[in-house]
This record gives sequence, structure tokens and C-alpha cells, in this order.
Amino acid sequence: MELTGAISALRALKEPCQVELYSDSKYVIDGLEKGWAKGWRSRGWVKSDKKPALNPDLWQQLLELCEYHTVNLHWVKGSCLSHRIWDSLLGWGGFLYFAPGGKAGSAAGECVRCDYGFA
Repeated sequence: MELTGAISALRALKEPCQVELYSDSKYVIDGLEKGWAKGWRSRGWVKSDKKPALNPDLWQQLLELCEYHTVNLHWVKGSCLSHRIWDSLLGWGGFLYFAPGGKAGSAAGECVRCDYGFA
């Protein structure tokens, strides 16, 4: 669900944007930030321990979207107060991302809610 939430949110943007992506999923954040997913893709979706990477179809989609948009990643602790506030505002299954400047280079920001899974 973490991967599909991020994918759905990024897909909602129709033009390249600068995006601040917040997630409580270390799997998503580390997979992108530490380059794990790019490494898996370059090895034919095989991890460094020679085991197959999980969800290669979803990782492929997420990598393509992250290459299309400028994405800054932020991990938030799942039990922190601000996370609980976002949960209560969004309701179960919500995902929020903020694209400062909306379209790359524009002055106005864009805040979007997607109901495709919390990431």
C-alpha cells in the first residue's frame, strides 16, 4: 500500500512538478533515497543478496514518476503527533503531498489529497 499511495499521488500531477513527498514508510523512503530501487532495477530486479526484489512493477512505476518530477523525500515517524493530525484530517486511506510552486517554476503552490492509500 505504501508504494501505491506514492504512485497515485505523483500520477495526479499532470506536469513536471517539484514535490515534497512525506511518508512513514522507511521501505519507500529508503528505497528511493538510498538508491536501493535503482540498484534493483539495474540488476534486473535482483537485490544485492541475490534474492528477487519485491513489487518490481510498482517500483518501476515509482522510479519513472520520480524521474519525471523533482521529488524531495521526507520520512515521518508513524506515531508522531503531526502524523496523527494528518491522519485525522485526511481520514483512513488518505495521502497528502505538497508541490511547492505547483508546476516547476511557478509561484503558486498546490496541495492535493488522493484517496488511494496512505504512504
